[in-house]
Amino acid sequence: MLGHLKPTTCGLPSISQRAYKNYYCSICASLRKQNNVSYTFFINNELTLVLLALQPYIQAPLPVGDKPLQTRCPATGFTKKNLVTLHSAVDMAAQLSVLLGWIKVTDWAYDQPNFFKGLLRKHLHKKTSPLLDQLSLDFQQTIQHYLKLTQTHSPHFEELCQQSGALSRQITLAIGAHTSIAPHQLERIAQLFYHSGILILLTDHLLDLTKDIAKNQYNPIISSVKHQQIGWDEAYYTLRQQFNREKLKVRDLTTQLLDEQVIHSNFSEALNASLRRMEIQVKNAKPDFIGNQFLFEGEEVVIVKNDCDCDCDGCECHCCNCSGCSCCDSGCCDLDCCECDGCDCKKKKPK
Repeated sequence: MLGHLKPTTCGLPSISQRAYKNYYCSICASLRKQNNVSYTFFINNELTLVLLALQPYIQAPLPVGDKPLQTRCPATGFTKKNLVTLHSAVDMAAQLSVLLGWIKVTDWAYDQPNFFKGLLRKHLHKKTSPLLDQLSLDFQQTIQHYLKLTQTHSPHFEELCQQSGALSRQITLAIGAHTSIAPHQLERIAQLFYHSGILILLTDHLLDLTKDIAKNQYNPIISSVKHQQIGWDEAYYTLRQQFNREKLKVRDLTTQLLDEQVIHSNFSEALNASLRRMEIQVKNAKPDFIGNQFLFEGEEVVIVKNDCDCDCDGCECHCCNCSGCSCCDSGCCDLDCCECDGCDCKKKKPK
């Protein structure tokens, strides 16, 4: 749960934009309050989405004097104020942002050790130790197991996926414990983030393939080529298939929770926008030496360019909320195979 789930907020409805920005700025304000301004570098977009998922169950205190709570934004040199929510769930999300920073730096220092990384790792470990002691035993064991796997030259990939999902699930449970959500509903949201944690790991390896080849670092695609004696295309598209399956699980679970009114539409819109952005990132990061399609034995040709029903190459403008299909050229938006209501190119085409 260390990256990639970040919506393109300009494509969200205004109410969802405001809700996402509120929690993002709230984590930033809490990081500065609990630490100092330098800790704003640890703001985590995934934890912003967790807070957004729990929005219906976060009862924020009423502002004093009918004035909404605001904080000055460090990104604008503290010249602009943004709305924030003060809540113990937000404070926990801020603390877990630093914890995830420590986990990332620990992995980073193992892959490419140097003095600065080691110093930063020790500092963050000291900073996060009080929080680690307060976490549940299951959460602590998940962190230990995850770190052990990431510091192995050839980890068991399915186990690594499970631990990435488990880490995301435990984080959701820890934040949800500070809200009014019922335990069974919290577990369902945590299960959604379990699958998003797996999806983040798969995305990480798909995006980093070229870099991992150059730096001789672990990547399941490289490992499959070396140890299973299969071609690059088969290894790559096997992981892309897993990516697509996991993404569909996340979307299906989101739809179920929304239909049952467990989550607010603000969250489902932000999460779906994050998934669409992720799809575009993966598509654009495909190395040139990987083919555009692959035929698995006994199956039809697998073309992993997008997930809409049309056979297009991907939206070139990237200004819209579409899932990657070339609405500008193929007219597939008329078939409602993607979500492209905000795309400027669509406005040029008669319906």
